[in-house]
Order: sequence, then C-alpha cells, then structure tokens
Amino acid sequence: MFCRSPVRARLLTEATRDCILDARADRCGLLADRLGDDVRERVLIGPPQRERERAYHAQKGSWEWWCQTHAPCPCTGCFLARDVIVAGIWRPLPARAPQSRWHALTTCCVGEAADYRARAAGWLSQRLSDFGTRQAQYALAALSGNAAQLGPLERHAALRFMLGLPDSPRAQIVVESKEAARTLALAYGRGFLKWIVGILNEGRKAACVARSGPRVKPNAVHTTVISYRDRIVVLDRPAPRSVWTTSRGLREVWSGACLVRRAFRALRLWTIMAGPEVLDKMPRPRGVPAAEPDRQGGHEAGCLAYDQWSDFIHLTTALAEKLHTIADKLLAIAGKHRRKLV
Repeated sequence: MFCRSPVRARLLTEATRDCILDARADRCGLLADRLGDDVRERVLIGPPQRERERAYHAQKGSWEWWCQTHAPCPCTGCFLARDVIVAGIWRPLPARAPQSRWHALTTCCVGEAADYRARAAGWLSQRLSDFGTRQAQYALAALSGNAAQLGPLERHAALRFMLGLPDSPRAQIVVESKEAARTLALAYGRGFLKWIVGILNEGRKAACVARSGPRVKPNAVHTTVISYRDRIVVLDRPAPRSVWTTSRGLREVWSGACLVRRAFRALRLWTIMAGPEVLDKMPRPRGVPAAEPDRQGGHEAGCLAYDQWSDFIHLTTALAEKLHTIADKLLAIAGKHRRKLV
C-alpha cells in the first residue's frame, strides 16, 4: 500500500511524507547529513556502489564537512559546555558520536526524542507478529537500545523500516484480509512513522540551536552588591571568559577556527618570503611567471625558515661581539631581524 501514493490513500499526512522523503535522502537538517556512514556504504555492490561514490560529498574544509567530521551531537551538550575551547568541541572518535540519521533515530536523547523512541518501540513490539518479518525485528532491536549489535545489512533493513519502506507483511491474517492489511498500514503510517518524524524534528531543532547558540546571551558585566561600612556599594565587573564561551554556537566556533587557520597560514607564508635564503636571491623580472604556490600554506618550509632565522640572528650577534668596530650596526641588524621573527 505504501508503494501507491500513501498520502492520497490517507495513510500518511503531507508533512510526515515530506519529512520521511528528506530523511531517505539524508538531508533532514541534522548536523551530520550526507555523512555516508556504515548504514548505506556497505550495502551496494558493483556499479551502484560506484555511482554512489560519484555522488555529492562535502568539500574538505567547508562548514558542512566540519559538522560531519568534528562537531559533536547536540545531545552531549558540548555547545553549552564550559570546555568548548579545549578538546571537546573538536569531536574525538569514538568518544562523541556525530548527529547522523542513524544516531538520531536510535541513540540521541535530545529533547523528547527518548519519549518518542519509547512510544515507537512500544507500538512495534505489539504489532511485531502482524508484520512477521526480520526487518521489523531489526527495527525493534534498533529502537530498544541494541543498535550497536546489528550488522551493516541489518542496520540498513532497520533503517528502511523506520523510513517508511517496510517489506510486505507475512502474517497469515494480514495476507488473507484486505481490511486487516489496511488497518495495519494505517496504524503504521499515522502511528509509528509519526513518532519517527517527531524524533527527526527534535534533532533538527537541536541542530539549529547548536549552530546559533542559546537565545539568551549573557551580559558582558557582572553586577556585585557589597555591604561596606553600613553602605551598599554596587560593583560592575567584567564577566569571565567562560561565560562568553558558553554563549557561542558551533557556527561561531567554526568561523573562529577558520580565522586562526588563515592567520597561521599567512604567518608561515610570510616567514618563507622573509627567510634568510630570500635575501641572497635576485628579484624576479617583470613578466616572468612565479612558481606554483604552496597549497599547504608552507608548513615545512615555514618551520625551516624559523630555524634559519634563529641561526642567522645568533650568527649576527656572535659577530657583533667579536667585531667591536661595526658592533652597533650588526646589533641593529640582529634586532631588526629578531622583530621579524617575532
């Protein structure tokens, strides 16, 4: 029945159908959408798998890639924690799970997701005999807290059941009676899938809050009232850094990380351009193209240039100590290069 326009047959509402279709395409508004985890990567064989490998993937270094590989699931509360500037926001594997589609449906406890999952598992446990398929058993195991014990193929089957793609029921009563089949399909569409959509909606709301941070921003000033010699004195003190840290969202954290990365890459590049080896090179004539730029930001050459600068400064200082006639000039040169190094 779900293959033939379930909305027109009144088995699903339009909103539930749209949310289920987005979840099938892995674009339901979670932080780790399009992650490509084990739920789907190990299922296809041959040309379909090659077609999937050519599908869309987030570009490395982009915001979407950062959410997939580094941002933790909002159920851990990392974007509200005070250790957001240390190890924690950069998700270590496997300590913190990403907010993927499978994690949101089977494990995540943000908002009322745990309540919706318990209702879905309770409904499925009562109707398990009506389906009579292994797919329904895998879905019940995933919703009951045994998702880690399922293999890739079993997880894929459970995910299909939870996203409105069930196998045909094999129970004798449902097969022989059209009325029983429609009753089961109606309960499945307007009962079970309703709780699944509720779980996905809770995850999407939590992802939106995690991106922007909490709505209530803390004040930059802490007001303290002190009683001093029978007088009440009000002191305004700046809030600690941890208070501002808790108000940041993942988007602001990612922007700050990009700024730091660009600053260090520019520093490395500048170090190469100002290294001692460049002092003896002839200037490039006009019209002559430059060499291929370093796409890695000059990490290795930058570290080498820092060491060369340090040796150059030590050599210049040692010469100044030996040669008293031009000591002032050499010390001035060493001081200028020391400022460059800093």
